[in-house]
Amino acid sequence: MLMSGCEHSDEWLNALALPSLDDDAQHDQQHDHRSDGESSRSSSPTPSTYPSDFSCDETAFAETFRNLFAPEHDDTPPDLAQTLLGDERSAPTLPGYEQKITYQVMRRLNLPRRPLFEDTHTPSSRLAAVARVSRRPLAGVFAFVAMLMIGVMVLSAPAFAAGVQLLAGHTGVQQTQNFPTNARIISSNMSVQQMSLLNLQTPISWLGSETQGFTFENIQLYKPVLWSNGPIVDVQYSNVNSLGDMEMLDIREFQISSKYSAVLQAVHDGSATLTQVGATPAVFVDGGWTLRHFQSATPEAMQGKASDQVGYVWQTGIRSELMFEQNGVVFWMTLNDEPANSMQFLTQLAQALTPLSAQTLQTQRRWLNMIGLSIETQVRPYPNEQEAYYLVPAGASANSGVGAFVRID
Repeated sequence: MLMSGCEHSDEWLNALALPSLDDDAQHDQQHDHRSDGESSRSSSPTPSTYPSDFSCDETAFAETFRNLFAPEHDDTPPDLAQTLLGDERSAPTLPGYEQKITYQVMRRLNLPRRPLFEDTHTPSSRLAAVARVSRRPLAGVFAFVAMLMIGVMVLSAPAFAAGVQLLAGHTGVQQTQNFPTNARIISSNMSVQQMSLLNLQTPISWLGSETQGFTFENIQLYKPVLWSNGPIVDVQYSNVNSLGDMEMLDIREFQISSKYSAVLQAVHDGSATLTQVGATPAVFVDGGWTLRHFQSATPEAMQGKASDQVGYVWQTGIRSELMFEQNGVVFWMTLNDEPANSMQFLTQLAQALTPLSAQTLQTQRRWLNMIGLSIETQVRPYPNEQEAYYLVPAGASANSGVGAFVRID
């Protein structure tokens, strides 16, 4: 006589050496395994809780293990975590496992793939990141910014090559290693003309008839040059020092032409210093360019014929100059001899400058004639001094590198 699957379930249990469902010892072991708070859930679920295709033997077999641990009540088998971790298929993946799988899949599909291992601190990885950014919608913006930076570097290259600029308003210095040999030569030839100081548009400032041992000599005008708006005023003072040498104080005053945004003097690197006249920025320069004759080893020189080559070298201690701008007027104050405290001395003189108004010229004409100041003065050609100038066109910043060197012939 055949038995149903449910009728011979005990045979399966005996074969597995598992206790039967109605064994009192098993019930006691289950009671010890669970706490008192869990006694309410010790009842076995009905067979309807199993899948519909479970046989009676499978149901009984599952019930046997449910008495030991119930998954629906978070009762896990003993050492379950250790068992799972010991299984190769259940063990956690090593670092980089996902990247390796992704790399292999992309390689088999012949699709672009990133390097398997990438160091974000290396320059090559940063360049690769920039290259990836360039493929984004903002690539055009980044490309424009890069081109703009390159353009600024190209335009400012002449300024970097020439040296550092020091600015005081619309004037200052352009420092160079050597005298600018590529400067454009401009001529100052003209016939001497008479002009009244009353018709002069540029305000005049002076130090009075005498100051700190210097005596007023005269006021003369220089013809307008490329960078000046109208004639250049030249106020001169003299002093005989204790050694009997004549010291000259020369003050050039002018307004910058509307065609230029700045006019700078070319000086040797390291010869200029930033300072102040009160609250006004100023630049102090120690030294000046001097002519030197260099004998060249030419075939004529080999035959006993001297051949000289003219050049300029920078010499300190021969003169000092203070440059600044006040009320739209540029001042270049020069001493032909440099005392030890010339920067402080020139700064004190600059602070003592006072306006020479038209009213003073009219009312004090007799007294001014007594000290040698003539209302009618001559307009002379700009002196051919050993100077070079760096002119910055209008609309360009003084430190933009857009400019050119010129000299007066």
